[in-house]
Amino acid sequence: MTRTSMIAAIVAGVVGAAWHVGTAAAQMVKFEGVEAVTVADTPPVSFPRGVAVSPYAGQGVLWTFDPRHPQNGAIADCSGTFTSGANGDVLGKGACSYTARDGSLLWVRWEGDDQGGIWVYDGGTGKFDGVKGNGTYTRAASGNSVAISHFVGQYELKK
Repeated sequence: MTRTSMIAAIVAGVVGAAWHVGTAAAQMVKFEGVEAVTVADTPPVSFPRGVAVSPYAGQGVLWTFDPRHPQNGAIADCSGTFTSGANGDVLGKGACSYTARDGSLLWVRWEGDDQGGIWVYDGGTGKFDGVKGNGTYTRAASGNSVAISHFVGQYELKK
């Protein structure tokens, strides 16, 4: 192999590797974190047959165990509704809007009970444009108008 053909092979290999990295499909990245939210103390509205509806609204912050995660340190603004039945079952649904440190927005829908549930990314702006992902949350502690939840999930950002 001549020196010129060796250089051409090396350049072709580097260009091919760079093209492969640049066009590789985005991959789901697993993450874990904790969110602390100050919850508004709103009394439930009672209905016949022991049913009560409680509005939920709170603001807080999400900290991920990986400080490089794009949502780490984001400010949360959440709202939803919990319904409790006469049998003690509690079901809730709602949404959160997260504002990242750079101003990008991320929207999340959630549903579950008073112990935990599931969540899914519902879109975003800036670095969260085209985000996909989902996961679970578990209520770690609550009381004195504060709710702390443990999150586990996965996400994929648009390339």
